[in-house]
Amino acid sequence: MIRSEAHNPPAEGEAHEIAPGVFWFQLPLPFKPDTVNVYALREADGWTLVDSGLDTRRTRGIWQGILRGREFLPFAGTIALFVLGYAGLIISYAPYLVPPSLTFWDTAAAPASQLFFLLGTMFLLPIVLGYTIFVYRIFRGRIAPGEGYH
Repeated sequence: MIRSEAHNPPAEGEAHEIAPGVFWFQLPLPFKPDTVNVYALREADGWTLVDSGLDTRRTRGIWQGILRGREFLPFAGTIALFVLGYAGLIISYAPYLVPPSLTFWDTAAAPASQLFFLLGTMFLLPIVLGYTIFVYRIFRGRIAPGEGYH
């Protein structure tokens, strides 16, 4: 178990080294809970950041103070990946959120669409399965165990 010598949370812009190479920060949030715990892990080739907080002006200022004189590029890349990843998830799922007032039957596709997909599956599934069986029979025994594809 990792324990900090000072069990009090670090002040804004400060870090506690709670284990060799493991640093604990707290960053502000604009809502409750009002802080998020952030951990930075020092590795041989840079840093790994666990939870980077929200992208606000205040958080950026704290990060700039923490990272002054240290490798900034790995941190910035990690923050960008988190922000872009979550933004992509939110943007891609937002149009498809279903209000809780709708039932399963209200959100189902039209019967004509369902029939179209059923007929397409009935036609294409045997072709895909037949092709798969055909390919397996052609290549059966041609690759010795342990050879792989390369």
